[in-house]
Amino acid sequence: MASIIDSSAGYSSIEDAPCGYLVVDDAGAILSLNNSILEWLGIDRADILGSPAIAYFNLSSQVILETSFMPLLRLKGSINGVSVDLKARDGTIVPVVMSAKRSGEQPNTVTRMVLLKANRRREFERELITARAEAESQLSMKEREGKLREQFIAVVGHDLRNPIAAVSAGLRILSRKDALTVNGDPLIPEMQRALNRASQIITNLMDFARGRLGRGIEIEAPHAVDLKAVFTDVVAEIRQIAEQPIDIAFDLPRPIRADPQRLGQLLSNLLGNAITHGAPGKPVSLYAVVECDSLRLSVTNQGPPIPNEVQASLFKPFERGEHRDSKQGLGLGLYIAYEIARAHDGHIKVESSLGKGTTLTLTMPAHFE
Repeated sequence: MASIIDSSAGYSSIEDAPCGYLVVDDAGAILSLNNSILEWLGIDRADILGSPAIAYFNLSSQVILETSFMPLLRLKGSINGVSVDLKARDGTIVPVVMSAKRSGEQPNTVTRMVLLKANRRREFERELITARAEAESQLSMKEREGKLREQFIAVVGHDLRNPIAAVSAGLRILSRKDALTVNGDPLIPEMQRALNRASQIITNLMDFARGRLGRGIEIEAPHAVDLKAVFTDVVAEIRQIAEQPIDIAFDLPRPIRADPQRLGQLLSNLLGNAITHGAPGKPVSLYAVVECDSLRLSVTNQGPPIPNEVQASLFKPFERGEHRDSKQGLGLGLYIAYEIARAHDGHIKVESSLGKGTTLTLTMPAHFE
């Protein structure tokens, strides 16, 4: 404490020191104080000398002084670094860090106190707390991103390897056959299915990467389009490679302003998911209708119900679910579909129960010309 108030610290006297200096007698009355405290409190020296020092602290600090600070000071003789608050004449609170030391023999004991403004220190402590929280948040984010990258690499490697291997094997077999019989060979549809699957994986990956870069799903809807024709073409493509039948029912009498390519991609993803996880041999149902200026598109399969805990994360990227096998792919299809719905100011919800199958429903505004 001596180094704080000693004139050798660069100040000509205690009066010029930037810290506060206060001397009180054994009863707590103020014997002397420096200009810093007078300035902080906005009080003249004549008005404060002889008055109880505790009166210039706020209520909570008075409790600290009376119940802890002063008893401990009498016991130990000195205390360092206690945070308390002064109360200025105009009611302003002045946070300080106070150290004190008793000297002399009773009844002539005096207590010298040094007070340092705590604003900067407390601000620094708050900044440290904030910086630590931000650092922990960034670390957690980096750990999640690292896990996502590892999962991404593993899943992409697995899911692209299968269709590529299928095409490669088909080409090897075809190379040993008569070229004149190739067009009717049953390997051709199988290879086409594999290539379509690889193409869908790559499309979803590119959309996912675009979203991660902050661009999101981009749509182009300069004019109204006949969605019945768009959806019919998608169903025709899926039927070429699907093993389950697809039942359709469309009630789309008017063109709607939307991005036909993106909505076609959305439907392709929903149908692909429904077929992959549907009951073998049982049809997948597709229903699209315009009602009350809204487009509603539903895809239903008869597969096993999706648990509630899985439904909660169904539209998140790479959420494959432990109860599902590897044929479900990257886990990006429903995420991309959901983002396309959002880009059209719509949303997708899931309903799944035993005996009724699983239904994914797109609802979005229907803007006409």
